[in-house]
Amino acid sequence: MRKKIVIFGAGGTLGLYLVDYLANILSADEWEVVASGRSDIAFFDRYAPLVRYVRADITDEESLAALPQEDVYAVVHFAGALPAYMEGYDPRRYVDANVMGTLNVLEYARTAGADRVLYTQTISDYTGYFGEMIELADDMPRKPAMTGDHAVYAITKIAAEELCWHYRAAYGMGFFAFRLPNIYCFMHDSKTLYHDGKPAVSSYRLMIDKARAGEPLEIWGDPTKGMDLIYVKDFCQMIEKALFAPKEASGTYNVGTGVLTSGSQHRGRVLRARRRVRHQLPSRKTRLRELLHERG
Repeated sequence: MRKKIVIFGAGGTLGLYLVDYLANILSADEWEVVASGRSDIAFFDRYAPLVRYVRADITDEESLAALPQEDVYAVVHFAGALPAYMEGYDPRRYVDANVMGTLNVLEYARTAGADRVLYTQTISDYTGYFGEMIELADDMPRKPAMTGDHAVYAITKIAAEELCWHYRAAYGMGFFAFRLPNIYCFMHDSKTLYHDGKPAVSSYRLMIDKARAGEPLEIWGDPTKGMDLIYVKDFCQMIEKALFAPKEASGTYNVGTGVLTSGSQHRGRVLRARRRVRHQLPSRKTRLRELLHERG
């Protein structure tokens, strides 16, 4: 019988990239990847027989009965509510999805006999350190903001992680949490992001849009300031390592490269990419870009 890796939130950006990544490294003779999400998505059919899709909602415990109940090796938990996708503000959605939804995922993993659970944490649990010129270790005391659109979000993500640690202690599951900053990946320009519940554009998306339109790329403020930009496929490699690491390596891991990309460096790379794209044909678009375009 093939061992199964169940991915919650497979229809999201990180989930799509991870399914595609695993489809290229795992053998269909030994493994089955079960992608799961709230919507009907036919896209995953192209990865058969390695991948199959099951519709399930983490906030609806009964819907998880449609997922495999045996030979489950790992559960990857990417699902949840987050501010970037929430129009307006409803703190109950964070509690329902991030806390109760995670509890449902953990109960599913326990009853299905999963060896390990992988979970994505938010760097917003470290908001209180922002602005301090210190290295952020993975085991520092949490300092979430108590105000703003990320407050209840971060609080619920922290509560969800503590539930995961409880299941690790009580039931012996392996548990790997990844504290995520912004992950650099393709996102179609038709997808709406939100800040404080209102439509917004991410800084790198704005820079790309301006470059495509041939407009000047302006940097206001100190151009030497920047951030650690993690490419999504590098993140997928981290997930791969956690899938097959010894359970004794369980822990919370900061996701990063350790390399600062300044505003001026980012601007230069976008401009160079624009020059390369001018010489590419539309047929070279990736399968993931096609899906993200279809889903808006």
